[in-house]
Amino acid sequence: MSTSDVSRLVLRNQLAELRRLAAWIERWTQEGVPANVSFALQLCLEEAVANVIMYGQIDGEFKIAIELERLGGALIARIEDDGQPFDPTRVAPHPLPSTLKEARLVILASTLCAALRAEWIMNDVMVAIA
Repeated sequence: MSTSDVSRLVLRNQLAELRRLAAWIERWTQEGVPANVSFALQLCLEEAVANVIMYGQIDGEFKIAIELERLGGALIARIEDDGQPFDPTRVAPHPLPSTLKEARLVILASTLCAALRAEWIMNDVMVAIA
């Protein structure tokens, strides 16, 4: 394998596209990526892309591009979209979960993305896995 391996996928702003994203990530990570890392990457990217789809708030269709790169011993994920910019610091916090199951899902996704050094910057997300 070369020191850099890059793949790019372009999606429409429709939740049904998350299936394509999951299949693409699974194919891309089949060689040389442990299953637990593949799962974590898929979870973080699906959450980020779902947020772009749900909160991009543009009438009509817009594109979301996801790029995965192997660079040495790291995996790098980039997300770009042409939806509305979103500043999470200007949004009121979500209400507390009403069930333990909901709470666990929120904590799992948040903790996992933080553990993978996910960096949320407006419309650009980078996940680096060393």
